[in-house]
Amino acid sequence: MADWVFNATGTGRTGTIQQWTVPATGEYRITAYGAQGGGTNGGLGARMAGTFELTEGQVLRILVGQTGDAVVNSTQQDYSGGGGTFIATTDDQPLLVAGGGGGADSSETSDSRHGTTSETGNAGGVSGGTGGNGGSEDNQTVDGGAGCTGNGGSGNPDPAPQAYINGGEGGFNNAAFSDGVTVPGGYGGGGSAARKDERYPAAAGGGGYSGGGSGYNNGPYGGGGGSYNAGTDQDNAGAFQSGDGLVEIESFGPELTATSEWDATTDSYSLNAEWSEIDGATGYRLALYQGETLLEEIDTTGLTHAFEGRDAETTYRLALTPYDAAGDLDPLETEVTTPIGLPGGVTNLQHTFTTDSLTFTWDAAKDADDYRLTLSLDGAGVEEIVTSDLTATFSTLEDGTQYDLAIQAENAQGSGPIANYQATTQYLPPAMPVNLRQHEERIIAVICQWDHFEPDKVFDTEVQLLYGDELVMTDALDGAATERTFVVPMASTDYLLRVRAGNPGGWSDWAEGTVNSEDFPLIDSRLGVLGATYQEDVLHTDTWDGASDQLKGVVESVKVDSIVSLSGYSLTTTAPSLSSMNAGRETTGVEPLVTIRVSERSIKQTATVSDASGVIPAVELSVSEKEVKKTTSSVSHGAVSPGVSITSAEEKVKFTTEASSHRAVTPSVQIAASEVIA
Repeated sequence: MADWVFNATGTGRTGTIQQWTVPATGEYRITAYGAQGGGTNGGLGARMAGTFELTEGQVLRILVGQTGDAVVNSTQQDYSGGGGTFIATTDDQPLLVAGGGGGADSSETSDSRHGTTSETGNAGGVSGGTGGNGGSEDNQTVDGGAGCTGNGGSGNPDPAPQAYINGGEGGFNNAAFSDGVTVPGGYGGGGSAARKDERYPAAAGGGGYSGGGSGYNNGPYGGGGGSYNAGTDQDNAGAFQSGDGLVEIESFGPELTATSEWDATTDSYSLNAEWSEIDGATGYRLALYQGETLLEEIDTTGLTHAFEGRDAETTYRLALTPYDAAGDLDPLETEVTTPIGLPGGVTNLQHTFTTDSLTFTWDAAKDADDYRLTLSLDGAGVEEIVTSDLTATFSTLEDGTQYDLAIQAENAQGSGPIANYQATTQYLPPAMPVNLRQHEERIIAVICQWDHFEPDKVFDTEVQLLYGDELVMTDALDGAATERTFVVPMASTDYLLRVRAGNPGGWSDWAEGTVNSEDFPLIDSRLGVLGATYQEDVLHTDTWDGASDQLKGVVESVKVDSIVSLSGYSLTTTAPSLSSMNAGRETTGVEPLVTIRVSERSIKQTATVSDASGVIPAVELSVSEKEVKKTTSSVSHGAVSPGVSITSAEEKVKFTTEASSHRAVTPSVQIAASEVIA
C-alpha cells in the first residue's frame, strides 16, 4: 500500500504542480498513471512504475494529468486529449512520465489512441512527437499533444498545449468557423479540438513525454502520449488508466520481510528473514513467535537469518530489535504464514484384478490434493490417471500380463515421493496346443511334439497317450513343454496323443492327434526248439531301447509235454535233425531230440498272462504236466545269467521266466533233456 498518494488538483486544462519532500534517504517505489482522453471511447492513460534511490530532503515536482473532454451534438464532434502525468526534480529532470490518452470518436477502437510505454507519442491522423517534443496537428482546428520539453502543434493556439517545462497547461484552439465551442485539452499537455463541424470529427493528441498526433478526417482519434521511466525494477503498461491520472509513492525505509521455503529433505519449512540496514544500529535481535509463545531468538550483526524446521499451515510472527551502544532502537515486526507442505508418500497400496483390468486402492497421503498414477508395460507408458479419490481402475489391459505402477500424491506445493508397485491381470486359460505331430518313429517308442500359441502364458502342460480307450501313460510337464517321448509296448500300432495347456486361469481344451510306433514285429516269427533245446530270439540289440523290466512276463511258464499249443497253432514232433530247424540256427553240445515249428507265423499276446509291471507279455508257451526223467539243465544266455531254471528227478516241472533285458546281449534259451516219456 502506498505511503503517499497524489491526485489531480482540478479539472480541464489547468491545474497545479505539487511537491513532495523525501523524508529519509533510501529507496522509494513511484507509480504514475496518465489521464484518459476525451469521449466515451477516449484512449486510456499509461501506467509507469519504478524504484528510485532518493535523498532525505530532496524535493520532487509532481504534475497529475487530467482527463480530456468532448462536445458531441448536431453541429460538432470534437474530442480533446488527456494530460500526461510527470514526476521530476526541481531542475525539471524527469524521473517518471506516464502518457495521457488521445481523444476518440465513440466508434473508434484503434490501440494508437491509448497512452504508450514508448517515449515516442502515438500517431493519430498525423505523427506523434519524439524526444520529448509535441505531436503534430492534423488540421489547424485540432492540436497535437505536448511533450516534456516541446509544446503540441496547433493552428489556432490560445494557447497551444504546453510542455511540462512550460507548466503543462492543456491547449485551447481558438478556431471560429461556426457557432460551436472549443473543447480544451486536459491538464498535462492535452491537445484541444475546435473543428465545430458534425461532418468531420476532430480528435486531439494526448500529452506525455512526447505528445500524440491529432486526427481530423483522416482519423477520428488522436494518438496517445509517450512515457518515460528512469527507475529500476520497472513495471510499465500502456492502455491502463481511465479517468484522471494518479501518483503513488511507497517507502522502502527500514523494513523486515520474511518468506517461507519448503525443505523436502526435512519435510518442513524454512523461514527466511531479511531486513534493511538501520542507520546507527550495531546489532539486531530477531525473535520468532507462534502466537505469544517465543520459539527461538538470535543475536546477529547480519541482515538475514533462516529459522529451520517449521510446520506447514502455521502463522509465525518475527520481531526485529535493532540496538546501538545506548540501547534498543525502534523494533520492526512482520508475519508469515506457511502454506501446506509437500504431500506425504502413498501407503497400503493394494489391487484387485480381472482378465482386462487392474483396480488399485491406497490410504490417504498427508496433505494430498490429488494422486497421479502412471501404468507402464516394459518401460513404456500405457495410461496415466489423476484423481482425488483413493481408488483408480485401468481398463482394456492384456490378460496374464504384469504391469508396473508408479503413484505419487500432489498438492499446490508439488509432488510427494513415488511409490512403485507391480500387479498382474488375471489369466485366461491358455489356447489349446496346436500342430501335434510325431518327430520320429521308434519300434517301441514314439517321440511326440506340439506347439503352444502363447508360450509365455503356459505354466503347465499335461500329455496323455492312449491305445483305443485305454490310457497307456500320462505325464505333467513344467512350463510350455513341447516334446515328450513315450516307451510303448507294441510296434506297428497307432496311439492317440492328447495335450492340453494350463495356467492360473485354468486348462485349455484337449488337443488330439495320432502317433504310431514303427512297423516292426516285437518277436521273431520263427521260434525253434531243437530236440530238448529251445532257443528264442525275442529282441535284437539294434532295436531294443527299453527298460530292463519290459521283458517281465515275456514267457510266463513252460511245461514239458508231448503236445505243445501256442496261441492255437499246432506244433508237431519231428525226427531229431539239425536240418529240420526252420530258423537254421546252430546248436552245439546237445543232441537234438525234438523240433517245434510255428509255421512262419508271428506270435503276439498269446495266452492269459498278467504282469504287475504293466507290460503285456509277448509269448506264453504251455504244455501239460509230464514227468521228466534224467533231466539235465543247460541254459545259455551268452554272458547273461540263465533266465530259466529246470528241476528234474521225477518231479513235475514248470518253467517260469525271469529273463531280463540287456542291451548288449541277445537273450537265448536252451532246454535239454535226455529222454521224454510219450
